[in-house]
Amino acid sequence: MAARRFVDELLEVIRDTPYEQLEDVIRQRWGGERVYVDRAAAKKRVEALAAEIAKGTPVKDAMKAAGVSRRTGYRVLSRKWNVRDY
Repeated sequence: MAARRFVDELLEVIRDTPYEQLEDVIRQRWGGERVYVDRAAAKKRVEALAAEIAKGTPVKDAMKAAGVSRRTGYRVLSRKWNVRDY
């Protein structure tokens, strides 16, 4: 029955919350609960890295501005679906 109550509350939050704020509201309301909500921030950081590189920012500075470590930045750049596709 607890699962049903959770789903009902989640549907209510989804209906009443603007899309842009949905992740923050869900994390605030259910943070620390047994249900794990993974972050989608990785895509945001990749997009930020792509935007910086597209502006002509040096790679080192672009990684710093995007909030990614040097290792993560180069790992992203080496992938087939890397920032050049954005």
